[in-house]
Amino acid sequence: RRWQRQRLISVGSARLTAQESSQRTCSSSSSEWLNVSATAVPFPLLPITKPATLKACASLPMDRPTVFICSYPKSGTTWMQNIVYELATRGRRPLDHISKYCPFFENDKSWVHTSGGQSYVAPFHSGAHDEIGVRIFNTHLLWHMMPGTEHGDRTARAAADRTGSDRRRGKVSQVQEQDCARYIYLVRSPKDVCASFYHHLSHQAPEDGGYAGSIDAFVRDWCAGECHFGRWTDHLLSWLKPGPRFHDVRAAPSTTVGRDSRVLVLSYEFLQQDLRAACRAVALHCKLEVSEDELEELLPRLSFDHMKANLPKFAPTSVSWIDKGDGFEFVRNGRVGDGNAAFSGDDHAERHFRALLGNNGERVPACCRGLL
Repeated sequence: RRWQRQRLISVGSARLTAQESSQRTCSSSSSEWLNVSATAVPFPLLPITKPATLKACASLPMDRPTVFICSYPKSGTTWMQNIVYELATRGRRPLDHISKYCPFFENDKSWVHTSGGQSYVAPFHSGAHDEIGVRIFNTHLLWHMMPGTEHGDRTARAAADRTGSDRRRGKVSQVQEQDCARYIYLVRSPKDVCASFYHHLSHQAPEDGGYAGSIDAFVRDWCAGECHFGRWTDHLLSWLKPGPRFHDVRAAPSTTVGRDSRVLVLSYEFLQQDLRAACRAVALHCKLEVSEDELEELLPRLSFDHMKANLPKFAPTSVSWIDKGDGFEFVRNGRVGDGNAAFSGDDHAERHFRALLGNNGERVPACCRGLL
């Protein structure tokens, strides 16, 4: 493949290299490689994320309750945004648009970058966070790129040294920061993710990172890690422990299989199977006080069907969309198993999936092999 000469960008202890890929890849407008601990991982980003924003993400002070909804794309992110928002407000605050209260973390528009090199969350979002008493963000970044992690802490300390913030002066302890941050990591069947991501990117504007190729080309590029946010397996390995299978995330949420006990790992399939139990696990993990009676009353508003019926409140505002006249909607059908149906009997696709996942799923974290 033809790659242009790489440009190194420092992000905390990680190193990113920006490069352009060939025209057929998902990342033709912006491609980057994440190099953590000397291991190069292809991690193409959307054109709406610049290096200053990545640095701001890593160094966000954890000085107040903050929930990060984290995932590889198309794993139930928007659904969880609505769940966390409704639980945080206990259903007492009408929603105008979910992106106001739960912005896309690595979107340049979510931040204000000053000429002096400082960055802060855009007032439109920080004001909304103040209204509901908790910060909520959704993100597709890797664990090492997040605030409150080892790499993020180094970046935050460097920022505090430059700005003389409360953190450097000792007003915000590391223990307090650990207590403030909560992460929800969503996982989903890789074939369902691939099929959904193709429908998403093929209707996204080219200037915002859309995809113009066929679904066969997309499967090839996606499995090779050349689409936005890299390989599905690399993303999971960043957030999850690779060890022996002592838990199946398809069957129940867990705080023991992630890289940190502050990470609640939850599958899309479990959301579909037992929404009440999933929401109760989220509320407990994020310290959102919701009674059983309140949860019962909220459940209809926490469903996938509720989002489908109120689409204008949930369609992303961070990118532009193309109307192909085929009836595409951002919130599609929410079914489990669409990917298996889409790629059934497709030998071309199966070869690429085997190369990504392994013949027996051995390249997938053990806790997620039930999703295959």
